[in-house]
Amino acid sequence: MQHAGRASARHESHRRATVRPALIRLPQLCAAFWLSVFFRLSAIAPGCVRALRPVFVRLAFTFSPKIRRNTALNAMRLQMDPNRRRTFGLAVVGSFYDFVYDIGRSRGSTREQLLSRVAAIDGADTYLAIRAQHRGAVLLTAHMGSFEVGLAALPLQEKRVHVVFKRDRIAGFEKLRGSLREQLNIIEAPIDNGLAGWMRLRDALLNDEVVAVQGDRVMPGQKGIPIPILGGVILLPSGPFKLALSAGAPVIPIFSVRECDSRLRIHICEPIEVSMEHDGILNAMMSFAKTLTIQLSNHPEQWLMLDSAFSEAEQ
Repeated sequence: MQHAGRASARHESHRRATVRPALIRLPQLCAAFWLSVFFRLSAIAPGCVRALRPVFVRLAFTFSPKIRRNTALNAMRLQMDPNRRRTFGLAVVGSFYDFVYDIGRSRGSTREQLLSRVAAIDGADTYLAIRAQHRGAVLLTAHMGSFEVGLAALPLQEKRVHVVFKRDRIAGFEKLRGSLREQLNIIEAPIDNGLAGWMRLRDALLNDEVVAVQGDRVMPGQKGIPIPILGGVILLPSGPFKLALSAGAPVIPIFSVRECDSRLRIHICEPIEVSMEHDGILNAMMSFAKTLTIQLSNHPEQWLMLDSAFSEAEQ
């Protein structure tokens, strides 16, 4: 009897150990399924996705404690009034929804059709002037608006554009994004390509090509430096600045933000030169942080940040 009791206890313990991870994974599996359906609909029925926007946004926000918590933390660091934090969180989810909707409906679009979604380009003359030097360029942006549409709207018809990115764990979204980049003749450079990928990007810059990369967060495999921004500190990637320095190329901050009519406005800021001095990379990163701060201050709800962005936000 005693032996049977111990066996029964072991069986029950094993059952609980099996059930518990399954219960933990259930919300993740549901979220992955929802996103897969969403990405699929964005490709085959973008009009339907647009009409369902209010429902999808509210459901995603309501049923994701993680999104509610993280957007509230980010709102706090952005020095937002506590009464606005829920509205802010819903707006951020809405901006993410619009971003995916843009990716889905853009598949098969011509460059001219994509350009029709751009309301204005600020700083075009600055871009043309720096590119006339034929030194290549690192285009440093943030997770705002629609990055791919912004690349299609570059003032100069670049011969080759390389995009550094992290592969998304949702295969449906990655397929959509990859298809759009292919039709725009954008060359993908996965961040996990390591040293060989780095060398190819450096050679591209030396060949007067451009490399586009997100600069507002550290991706897995990247090294970062904590930079004060607004009410907190964000770990920004130092890699883009090291890459620019290795090829003698300028860093051009460029942001894509959405107007009230859903069209995009492209902001091209003053180029940043990375000095070989001891604090050259840090100083260049601080310069980029200033431009990023302006965009976050003016368009906080368009920052596609559903994770906790600030390194000390847990405190």
